[in-house]
Amino acid sequence: MEEGTEKQKAEAEARNKRMQELNKFIHYYSRFKNHENSFKVSSSLVARLEMHCFKMKHLHTFQTFSLIVKNGSLLFKWLHLKG
Repeated sequence: MEEGTEKQKAEAEARNKRMQELNKFIHYYSRFKNHENSFKVSSSLVARLEMHCFKMKHLHTFQTFSLIVKNGSLLFKWLHLKG
């Protein structure tokens, strides 16, 4: 009778150990996947921000150039009328 109980106890401990190992694997795998997904999202965000900065830089350059041309033409007209 005691042999059956000892055997059941050993099987229960082995099952428990396997379940703990499975839970540990699931825990670390979930963390890994969350980090991987976070990296993908942040990579996409960085790419979008870089494109936005590139566009804003060129927009600022274009606006500055337009302002120079506009003021230059006004200065030319003013000098032409004055002279």
